[in-house]
Amino acid sequence: MKEHLFDSFNSLNTALAEAIEKDLSTQLKTSANVSIAVSGGKTPIALYERLSMADLAWQNVTITLTDERWLPNHHPDSNERMVKQYLINNKAAAARFIPLKTPSNTAEDGQESLDKTLGNKLPSVDFVVLGMGADGHFASLFPHTIALEQGLDAQSSLKCIAACAPVEPKERISLTLSMLLTAKKIYLLISGDDKLAVYRRASQLDSDDRLSLPISAVLTQSDVPVELYWSPASR
Repeated sequence: MKEHLFDSFNSLNTALAEAIEKDLSTQLKTSANVSIAVSGGKTPIALYERLSMADLAWQNVTITLTDERWLPNHHPDSNERMVKQYLINNKAAAARFIPLKTPSNTAEDGQESLDKTLGNKLPSVDFVVLGMGADGHFASLFPHTIALEQGLDAQSSLKCIAACAPVEPKERISLTLSMLLTAKKIYLLISGDDKLAVYRRASQLDSDDRLSLPISAVLTQSDVPVELYWSPASR
């Protein structure tokens, strides 16, 4: 596993944006289209602002989310809203976007139709920008939750799963580990000494511990390379 450790959040975002741009550009030389799943929240905003200015054939790029809060897409906490504001903007405005939020009333009701949509429109992803919480969760796969074991099944045919977060908004939809592992590379973006310590601990765990620290399922698998991008703080 490659680790890229930076002194500042600014230098981290510059380097990661350049790395993603290079990987997308390289993939586009041999493929008509390229896809990337990106995380929500506040941490990747600066990264997305930089990436949105990349000189790429964005019309041939498909973007989706690693997970979504089950909220209207205009809600301030919507990941879709954030990604459209900061990433699918500037030069990247030409990119295609596949949302995870559907018109269904609940994530559980929407899971089946979304799974079919992803199967038809995006059966795999080329690259993933993944975040991690201080509790070791990634996407919306949280420790000791009902959906976790199924969400972490690397052999599952499910591409997404309804999930429940321990904090509001609790209702979520998440890509499954099996879907994320269709990627050619996963970039793990974290900041702060606390998350670095969680990352270090999770890297040493075996499969029996993944229900406590879900990110260990990503870090200890050997099918898809994971590259860590870390800085001391995001602000």
